[in-house]
Amino acid sequence: MIVIDYTKYSGHTPGPWKRTDSFASKFGAPEIEAGTCWRSQPRRVATAWFHSGSEDPEVGANAALIKDAPDLLARCRDLEAENKRLRIEAERLRAHVEDLNKDLADAHKRAVKAAQATIAKTKGADQ
Repeated sequence: MIVIDYTKYSGHTPGPWKRTDSFASKFGAPEIEAGTCWRSQPRRVATAWFHSGSEDPEVGANAALIKDAPDLLARCRDLEAENKRLRIEAERLRAHVEDLNKDLADAHKRAVKAAQATIAKTKGADQ
């Protein structure tokens, strides 16, 4: 199981982030911006630079991944919380099934003893 240390993301620029077509983008390097900073200008979060040309699909995919980072982080946190809740519920159900199995085994033993007593009584009556 992969364990993510979320503390290393503390203080990141809050989302939503968006891909822009600013100066660097004109050269095939999409920029990711979020919110505003000095003089109401968007805060540049990242630039997905290219090495092999502006039509490189890998650059677009990287930009999309970076843009979605805040949403992905939130989803990971949600899924881990849901996983924890489900593990607790699974343990509760496992304990309940154990109790039911014990009750069923006890009931079976009582039924076998009752059947044996009835058979013994019937055998005694036949003699």
